[in-house]
Amino acid sequence: MITLPSRLRMGVVTTGSALGGSFIETKEDGDNRTTYTFSVSGYDAGVLAIAIHGKKRFSAANTISSVTVGGNAATEAVQISSLGGNTFVTGVYYISLASSFTGDIVVTFGAGQIRTAIGTFSLSAGVSPDFTDSARDTTSTSLTIGDASQGLYIVGVSANSNNSVSVTNSTEVYNLQMENNNFSEIWGGFDSSSGSKTFDVSLASGNFHCAVAARFA
Repeated sequence: MITLPSRLRMGVVTTGSALGGSFIETKEDGDNRTTYTFSVSGYDAGVLAIAIHGKKRFSAANTISSVTVGGNAATEAVQISSLGGNTFVTGVYYISLASSFTGDIVVTFGAGQIRTAIGTFSLSAGVSPDFTDSARDTTSTSLTIGDASQGLYIVGVSANSNNSVSVTNSTEVYNLQMENNNFSEIWGGFDSSSGSKTFDVSLASGNFHCAVAARFA
């Protein structure tokens, strides 16, 4: 379920014994700009996944144009934007790191944002997204990932509301306040079940929201 006043939430769920993953940290920038630079240090080698939340006002067009890590392009797994007044965009990008990384993550949008946050995750070397899903602009939504015998899951929600967000089958790993009455949250946890995986997101009030899910295996 969801609930927020301009909230953003993400989470990672891991299944199976052959794959590993962990949440690293969040970064945020509350300035108005098109390109955001986040400096990071000491990231381990392996696959780095980046959950991105952007917010702009009064525009139906809101996209993530590119993400670079140390000047190298990250690959988009999934992104979606909400439509209407407070327009959000949520996405997941990833890149393989051959060695430990200290440097800049640069996120560029198709138009200027008023707030942006990222959450970073360290995943097993060699994994890549093999299933993604997304939804937007409803007061409740269900994201379903099938054949979940093994995988690393990142789930993200961005929304405009005055209540807290919650997502089934996912455990919160961060809660970041973006501005007055506007929050960004990420949550993560462990799941060892097989079969399909369903993430249910619901909004107690408000609208203009979007959600993504990506499985890495």
